[in-house]
Amino acid sequence: MNISSVDNFLISFPGTETNCPEVSERSFLNDISELLEPHYFCPGDVVIEKGQFCSSMFIIVCGQMVEMADDGEVDHYEGEILGDVNLIWFNNHLNNNRHQHNFVSSAFSQIHMLSRDDFFKVLSSYDPKLKRRLCDVAFYLQKQRGELDDNKRSLVENEDMETNLKRLAIDTLELHDKMGEVEEEFWKFQRKAKKKLFKSEMTAIDLLNSRKKMRRRF
Repeated sequence: MNISSVDNFLISFPGTETNCPEVSERSFLNDISELLEPHYFCPGDVVIEKGQFCSSMFIIVCGQMVEMADDGEVDHYEGEILGDVNLIWFNNHLNNNRHQHNFVSSAFSQIHMLSRDDFFKVLSSYDPKLKRRLCDVAFYLQKQRGELDDNKRSLVENEDMETNLKRLAIDTLELHDKMGEVEEEFWKFQRKAKKKLFKSEMTAIDLLNSRKKMRRRF
């Protein structure tokens, strides 16, 4: 992938324009471009689904996409970059860092994607100043778009795969323990219910037997 295709991702943001990008920034863009994955879509294919997490950046290499916005359709053409600003998540995002609209391919399209995990993996190997600047710009643009509420800025830190798996394992164990507790409570309830039912049945049988005895006497 040619670096010029993703150049806008960094230098087009307000506050980051420069005629002579730093070597680290140029290297960062090169590393990003090497991780772009090509995907191919036919007319009518859904590329981005409403409600889906903003976990990828999309570059339209060729073809066309239509954004199904609430107030009408918006066309996106070759060379446009979508979802780049939303790779950086904030806790005060009004839509919980999810896409607000469907994006549908309206032609035979080639779209290169970059995952959020890969983005942060590359970013972590560079000067923290670069991350802070991109976070500042992402916050500024998302705020301008009305995607954030007025609460204090709070960044959702990205986790690597190993951390995600560990957290998932812990969550699974906790869920297993809770399910075990629920199951134990269920069996306790069932045993109590059976005892009550047995007592009720025995009481009913005793009453029937008592009535039969009384009838025999008369």
